[in-house]
Amino acid sequence: MKAWLILILLLFTVPACGDTGRRDAQGVATGDEAQVLARRHLESGLTLHASGSFLDAIPEYDLALRIYPHYAEAYLNRGLVYAQSDQSQRAIQDFEQALRLNPNLPKAYAGWGRAFMALEQPERAIRYFDEAILLDPLDTESYLDRGDAYSDLGRDDRALSDYNEAVQLEPEKAEAYYRRGLEHTGLEEFTVALEKLRGIR
Repeated sequence: MKAWLILILLLFTVPACGDTGRRDAQGVATGDEAQVLARRHLESGLTLHASGSFLDAIPEYDLALRIYPHYAEAYLNRGLVYAQSDQSQRAIQDFEQALRLNPNLPKAYAGWGRAFMALEQPERAIRYFDEAILLDPLDTESYLDRGDAYSDLGRDDRALSDYNEAVQLEPEKAEAYYRRGLEHTGLEEFTVALEKLRGIR
């Protein structure tokens, strides 16, 4: 009787955990196990990136994507590294792939916009900053970056509008005052910016 009971328990418990340990013909992890392993490499890459070793983060993101090719966050963060290392075209490819997998990533749109700014294409960049702001209306950096794009195009009124929005969102952000000050002829904005910068030190 005990033997039959053990057999019944095995029949019910083994299938329940089978998905977490599947491997394909090449021995590559699949299912939940793949996502867990990919997450570890992503986190390792994020740690390296945050510490300033952003180029060392790329192999970790590569491994995460090799294990789990549908990992939107890995494409996003590898794209951010490529953008930071002046590899704008590679960054754009990763941001595009990230958004194919998950269209609700405002940082991917913002990164795409910054990549176009690096390529001196502010008009194209604005489209992606628009999308980033639509998904995350509280993203100060996207307002600042879109303001820069408008400024590059000579559309000072739109630039000031974005800088003003950034100042309202983060009144303590000195950079917002500084960029807005560049659009103004008065000295007051620069004075406010300097005061904020002194407070940061």
